[in-house]
Amino acid sequence: MTVSTLSSHRRVPPYGMAGGSPGALGANRVRRADGTVEPMAGCDSVEVRPGDVLAIYTPGGGGYGPP
Repeated sequence: MTVSTLSSHRRVPPYGMAGGSPGALGANRVRRADGTVEPMAGCDSVEVRPGDVLAIYTPGGGGYGPP
């Protein structure tokens, strides 16, 4: 099976407002059945097999106001 991802904020963190800090970056990865981890780009396709795990880490929101 082929899985495609289309997601943003993988290279540029979500911005903060009114002096708030930027949020955390997101990531997409495939953890293979043999234990290896294959990072995916924000717009990517990858073949997955039984035992593989698709992990999607969503980006954190930027902060508001001084920390």
